[in-house]
Amino acid sequence: MPNGSAMNPMGLGAVSQHQTMPLSEKGPMTPMKLLRWKAQGTIPAEMPREVAQKAYKYLLNHPHMQFKVSPEGNPALWLTNTDYEYLLGTNGRGTAVSMAIDTASNGCYVPITVHTDKHKNAWVACEEANPDYNGGEQEYTDAGALVGTYSPSSGGGCPASSYCYSYAFDGGISPDGKYVAVEQSLGYTFYCTSYYCYFEYLSPGVFVWKTASGPSGTPTFTPISSFGDPAYYMYYMAWDSSDNIWFDYYGYASSECCFGIGEIAGAGGSSPTVHFIKPPGTLNFAGGVQVVGSNAYVTDQGVYCANIGRTTSEYALPITPSGNPTHTYGPTAVGISGCGDPVSGGFNRAGSYQAQGDAVGWSDLTKILGNVNSATWNIDDPPALEGAAYASSGQP
Repeated sequence: MPNGSAMNPMGLGAVSQHQTMPLSEKGPMTPMKLLRWKAQGTIPAEMPREVAQKAYKYLLNHPHMQFKVSPEGNPALWLTNTDYEYLLGTNGRGTAVSMAIDTASNGCYVPITVHTDKHKNAWVACEEANPDYNGGEQEYTDAGALVGTYSPSSGGGCPASSYCYSYAFDGGISPDGKYVAVEQSLGYTFYCTSYYCYFEYLSPGVFVWKTASGPSGTPTFTPISSFGDPAYYMYYMAWDSSDNIWFDYYGYASSECCFGIGEIAGAGGSSPTVHFIKPPGTLNFAGGVQVVGSNAYVTDQGVYCANIGRTTSEYALPITPSGNPTHTYGPTAVGISGCGDPVSGGFNRAGSYQAQGDAVGWSDLTKILGNVNSATWNIDDPPALEGAAYASSGQP
């Protein structure tokens, strides 16, 4: 099994629950500071650390981005751009932008994943969202109008008399439309003395709202474990038709590191239960999770530039400890440098194509029949495209 920082968000196995930083770090959190911390390995990133370093360097030299939009009706494919904070509507191959939504202007910072529902609406996971700069989930119509924002007011499991932050890599609405989830991929409480700033990690988990109550309703928080026992961070997730959540996570158990697969059974109910199905070491680096019918699809981002991973494994539901993938798709295409990083995505309505956002700066397209993989470039696509979802009518 590969080792090194590409296998571990912070270049380590076990992670200390308590961290210190220079006093100069005191102040409001910004997306650029968040990206710098990821590049430094101070906090986990939703992609391999090397990709975060590349994205941070790119943004320092390219602080602004303009997208060339050619209106062609409502999008067939949605892509998220985390560096410049856009939700992009494109044609079915991701080669022409028909809509560019500045999510930051709507209070959604670092949009990572996107999912679509039966009403053709797009659901975007915001690493930070207004008003409290915790993780969130925003709903957009297929015409690009913001419907609402689900975001907790504080971190889940926050100690009394403390203020806590909660960041989300993923979330989404359940297939029956009854529940909306926002992950606490990374949560911590943060305070400063005269000399240092300190933060203490919270348990990873998921907030769930009943859609009948809307974004103003009170969510329930389900931790997937105490911090580091066995999970340190929660990465990507998907609902199934029975209101269970399937997710991947970063953990360390029995000297094995780092990424495994788990389930929150009955996540929308009053008594959810957490099961760690596949142990740390199952994935090289956690990637997007999708559920289509009776199958789950889990992407392995792989080891950056090492030609390891960049695959999506298909599992029959429910995933079991002894269950092996029934199919594996990929590896996805690479650029001239020999590097690629598929983060998350989804399937078209017919199930014949999978599209994924690639953090190196393009969208990955897999034709399921024959496992044919290609990268589709748009001259206006910068790093990092991290999410992709077909509109329900979308076809490549």
